[in-house]
Amino acid sequence: MLKCLPDDSVQKICTCCKQSFPATFDYFHKKNRRGRVELHPRCKECVKAEIYRRRYENPEKTKEILAKSVAKNGAKHNETRRIKIANDPEYREKRYAHTREWAKKNSDYVSLQKMAWNLENPERQKANLQAYYLRTKLKQQAWKRARRARMRGAEGNFLPSDIEKQIKDQDCKCFWCKVDISDGYHIDHYIPLAEGGTNHPYNIVISCQKCNTSRRHKLPIEFFKYLRMIQSNQLVIASMRSNIREKLSTATK
Repeated sequence: MLKCLPDDSVQKICTCCKQSFPATFDYFHKKNRRGRVELHPRCKECVKAEIYRRRYENPEKTKEILAKSVAKNGAKHNETRRIKIANDPEYREKRYAHTREWAKKNSDYVSLQKMAWNLENPERQKANLQAYYLRTKLKQQAWKRARRARMRGAEGNFLPSDIEKQIKDQDCKCFWCKVDISDGYHIDHYIPLAEGGTNHPYNIVISCQKCNTSRRHKLPIEFFKYLRMIQSNQLVIASMRSNIREKLSTATK
């Protein structure tokens, strides 16, 4: 009768590994027998090991069973596991740790599977890469600037949160020319790294592409003078550019 009444005060011995565990559903699976709920004779770890062994020894049969389950249940396939992963942090971390360990042991197989999937699904791969870039855009920008600073021997580092804070402080406008940078921006150093500037958050400003590329290694005072000169000679520069375009168009005809 002990089989039918789980109790932590009672110990049950696994018939496979011969270890003793509390006679509860935490260590043994349920087993229905003649209308009664009993504890499985083997512990959960031994049952899991047996399942993995069968899957490893019969890969074709495992794939066939999986395909039948997917065809029968559709979106509900593995729904219980997905709900448990979403709602149970401890179980989720355990599953992720197991997946990482398996992928590390089978790195060659994982790489081949990824390459095959990428070749079969080029559009989805492109969409995934774009989504990943949008999710990690600020992190990648911080990593690139940190690497550039290390190559130049500059001190300091900044985080994606520092970039967001600087954009908010500048009211989403270029630090130098005050144009809107909602469509795109560059991370600039107030004191250039080439002039001894650091990579600390206080030396970071957000600029538009034109200002960052035209500034190069100019110090702030020099660049402000350059901007004022450009603004005062804007009409002259525009006429010169139009003349150059006309000459190029006539030369190509």
